[in-house]
Amino acid sequence: MSHRKIDVKLTIQKVFSSAPDSSLSQFGFITCTYSRGDITETTQPFEINKDLNQTFNFLSTFIVKSQKEGTYKEKELQFVIKTVTKKKELFKTTVNLSKFVNSITTSQILNFTYKNLPMQLLYSLQFSGQIHQITKTNQIPQLKRQITSITIPLEKQSAMASSVTPTTSTPSKQTTASSQISSGLARSARDARSQNCSSRGDFSGGSIDISRRVGHQRVKSAFSQRPIFFSEINEVQKENLPEDEAKFVDDIKQVTSLMQFDLESKNMPMTNTLMSELIFEILIKKKAFDGKEDLLEATNTALEETISSDLIFVKQAIYLYSSISRLCLLFKKEYEKNNSNQIGNFIKVLFESIKKLYTKLFEIIKKDLQRLMELIFNKSLMSCDELINFIDDLRKMFDQMRVTKVFINIFVEDLLREINILFIEEVVNPSKKNCCTTIGMNSVMIISFLQDYFRKPHSFKIDCKDQFNVISETSRVLLLNDKSILSDNEARTNICPHLSLAKITSILENLIVKTDQEELSVKKVISQITNTDNFTTVKFNYSDPLLNENKLNETINKNENWEFIPFDLSTTPLIGRNYFK
Repeated sequence: MSHRKIDVKLTIQKVFSSAPDSSLSQFGFITCTYSRGDITETTQPFEINKDLNQTFNFLSTFIVKSQKEGTYKEKELQFVIKTVTKKKELFKTTVNLSKFVNSITTSQILNFTYKNLPMQLLYSLQFSGQIHQITKTNQIPQLKRQITSITIPLEKQSAMASSVTPTTSTPSKQTTASSQISSGLARSARDARSQNCSSRGDFSGGSIDISRRVGHQRVKSAFSQRPIFFSEINEVQKENLPEDEAKFVDDIKQVTSLMQFDLESKNMPMTNTLMSELIFEILIKKKAFDGKEDLLEATNTALEETISSDLIFVKQAIYLYSSISRLCLLFKKEYEKNNSNQIGNFIKVLFESIKKLYTKLFEIIKKDLQRLMELIFNKSLMSCDELINFIDDLRKMFDQMRVTKVFINIFVEDLLREINILFIEEVVNPSKKNCCTTIGMNSVMIISFLQDYFRKPHSFKIDCKDQFNVISETSRVLLLNDKSILSDNEARTNICPHLSLAKITSILENLIVKTDQEELSVKKVISQITNTDNFTTVKFNYSDPLLNENKLNETINKNENWEFIPFDLSTTPLIGRNYFK
């Protein structure tokens, strides 16, 4: 049976996570161990989100499975990630090394989670073209030196206290020279930047597996009357889109790879994100607004699929928020120049995307806010350091992703509103016993801590005068000596105008009373409030954060004089793509 001995170079680049720094601090230093046969080696200790780029070399024998198809029998390469201090295993998986042997260099991403924290192992493989040994009379052709799209295998996974989502991609057919990343332009771009791009995700090979929305969910096309099903996107790409445009649509779904490269480029705050620059430039370059409905529909569907993906965590969501909001602003300026109905319709489509994304962003954040709110209540509101640290981590991510100030302000206002809502929900939770004077008194401290943070000169700075009314008024109700005053409509309007009758009633129903007389008095007030006909308009919105079209229009109109700096796409591996030609 034919076999080949090939030099393999494995580079462990980094472990990346979009989780807040405060959550990652529990791990400290970690190591990554690889095993291939009887060879086992471990990296030096390193931290999550810090570049490692440690290289290992070993000789491996690959047995030919099919000479005609150029395939080899399976050869397992195992990865194990552990913490240094407690030797706790975070991740363990096996990949088939034989799947990659026909390429020279491949950068790979393995997605996994540990205790609901999203993480990625970034590594690259390089195979030498020299054949050390051939045991067959028929000569096996030497490994071809070519850059081509790789299929990342389905990994054999066994993770202890973790779940793994492998990275996959679809191989490209070699039809024309223009369809290959191995074109002269791409090769020169790759060679010039090979050192810099090794740890920035792979734009030439594997792609992150985006979970597709199928079934009867559909998007009503703003460009024609034909509805497009999410599950139709493959057919649209195969039948209606040229190969270069199909590749563009595939690339814009690689959010994590785009984001990683963007972060490491360290651009100015005014610079467009890589994602927004790519979409804007290619749609203009391809004249997508001159009747190319298929490309616009495919772009829209790609954004929809990306937003709905289970692989979108808080950092990716903020990156998408920055990118899509900038696209709204960029295309608004383009619309003002051309007055194109197609551009106007596409802006409406972007509005729908950012509205869905905004809802998803708060769904992700709310889980952490609930956990933190419970934590600070367990300490009787003596401090809220964990909550402020979480908010500051969010601020840093918004700064990193270069979210424009007006869109930051929208988020911060809704964030503070959500904190108010979760605060009173924790107060009136019957199982927590938080309706007491101690909580009422310590609430004042929490307001002071939060106000101090939001008054500081940073991107989350906001006028805090009326931002914590619900917390303040909840405290006021808890500290009232005579609760009977709440039965008077005018008195309630003066004491707690931001609390609904339902919220006031919940506070009184869960109030911890000391005497029977006090209990009877409170019940009487509840009865009077419940039976009152004098309803007042509550000056607070208790619904979930929502971006509506009026708010979006108002926001982008505030950016009339906003100047963006284009992202220099020539510094990225994407410049070699056939859609730039």
